[in-house]
Amino acid sequence: MKKYFYPLFILLSIMSYAQNDDVAAIEDVLQNVAKNISSLHETHNAQSVLKYFDINYVETEHRLYINQELQIIEEPYNDFKNMIDGYANTTGLVVNYRVTNFLKTVSKNNWGLTIAECEYDVTRNGVKEYSAREIQSISMLKKEGTWKIVLNQTTKFIDEVFKGDCLCEIFTSSSNNYVAKVTYPAGGELKDKLYSVGISALDSGRKQIVADEQYYTWNSNTSKTERIAMGNILSKNLGNASDQSSAILEVIKDLTNTHCAKVTLKK
Repeated sequence: MKKYFYPLFILLSIMSYAQNDDVAAIEDVLQNVAKNISSLHETHNAQSVLKYFDINYVETEHRLYINQELQIIEEPYNDFKNMIDGYANTTGLVVNYRVTNFLKTVSKNNWGLTIAECEYDVTRNGVKEYSAREIQSISMLKKEGTWKIVLNQTTKFIDEVFKGDCLCEIFTSSSNNYVAKVTYPAGGELKDKLYSVGISALDSGRKQIVADEQYYTWNSNTSKTERIAMGNILSKNLGNASDQSSAILEVIKDLTNTHCAKVTLKK
């Protein structure tokens, strides 16, 4: 029996070391991604990040905001690439990304999985925009000896968003259709975002307002404006609006609450 013990022990040891090497390599990939994202404002080299991702990469993100609202986002490789290109080429934008803890990393054959806790801060022109924490479950595939990220399932907690005062202008585009232009602070500069707003009559003075694929109602008799529950979005009483423009403003306030501390209607 002894003659089998030593070869078996050596074989198990070799397998253990091989798996440990894979685990270390998998964790190194994520560490390198974090390091290279954090230096994009200096290197402007998007490929330093993208080289770790498979062309068929998909990310599913569950984003929980401070106000407890949940947003689910799915990004294919091209969307992710565009984001990294933006990080690399936007003047004054700095993303400080870091891996704070590896909860579990395993490998089997050419597949690897790591579950990690991450944190990051985003600043623009020296002004902090927001900070977040993430728990990432990342699947990797070894291709020609190199680990590539193929799937990322992330739960993101937006811890801190730095809001400012916003300005809203409402334009008539056609009968019962409007465009709301919101000017909001983004770091040291101002940016604009357009919202298409559609209004239709319901009953007894009630009107339906649709903006950014979210549904609302406004009652001209009671002045009450409400958000309608949809999927993970809960219903909410937005307050009173004396006229249609004020109702649109209440809707815009709801849609921009993560970026705007106050929204003022430009007359």
